[in-house]
Amino acid sequence: MPNKKSTEVLVGALGPQKTFSDLACDWYIQKELKHKARKKLYSSIWEVFNALKKGKIDKAVVPIENNIYGTVRETFDSLFKSAFSIILQFSLPVHHCLAVKKGTKKSKIDKIISHQQALNQCRAYLRKNYPEAQRISFQSSVAAIKKVISARNLHRAVICSVKAAKDYDLKILDQNIEDQKKNRTLFAVLSKEPKIDVKGKNMRTSIAFHFQKDSPGTLFSVFKEFNDAKINMTKIESRPTLPKWGDYIFFLDFEGSLNDSNVKKILKKVKTKVALLKVFGSYPLKKV
Repeated sequence: MPNKKSTEVLVGALGPQKTFSDLACDWYIQKELKHKARKKLYSSIWEVFNALKKGKIDKAVVPIENNIYGTVRETFDSLFKSAFSIILQFSLPVHHCLAVKKGTKKSKIDKIISHQQALNQCRAYLRKNYPEAQRISFQSSVAAIKKVISARNLHRAVICSVKAAKDYDLKILDQNIEDQKKNRTLFAVLSKEPKIDVKGKNMRTSIAFHFQKDSPGTLFSVFKEFNDAKINMTKIESRPTLPKWGDYIFFLDFEGSLNDSNVKKILKKVKTKVALLKVFGSYPLKKV
């Protein structure tokens, strides 16, 4: 079990420090747990899930999707294989800056480095302002920052958060360089124990299912149950299963709570139509 004080919660998240997942973990601890927690960062999403499974942490904060570049596949695959519950989802704005080691001249920049997601989210800016610069992907924006700091020449720039740039004493050349100004990433808080109090407004429920055999109308039959019950489906995502090409797992989010009698009836019907139904729980959805 985690080594902690009786009132303290140990929260795991994807690292390293100063990345957006780290900042999301900080927000959860400060705003939801009121600082009565410590965090532990891991180098992959799989490691975060594994730590929660083995009881090394009490809660996990993992990225679910970016509103521009879609879902985080590793999170969805790990979630389906786990027995964890989603107890909260929240979205944070994602703003990028372009930073350099002090002394670097803008005209001399020939390499721009960062995490691939950050490079993707700033494509138009890079095409317009640095069309000749080579773009190099790193495992994290912080790893890219450290590369810029350690480089002997002054030809590199990094895309990162303003906070990370300031913390590492870099010079910021430009801010808010993301192509879409409404760029946001959705995070989920996971727990071994489901959230008991699942009442209130703005509640969502997440499930996943797959069929024993693919045949015409099977997926429609599930969607029809929600349509007939007038339950709004807010997200539909499919992921291929590993054993056989062409078989898919379907992830579905919808408005409502597991405490709602209407939701209970729908899930009971859906269970009879699928080979496996997993319910990840009901939770509030917050926009920060």
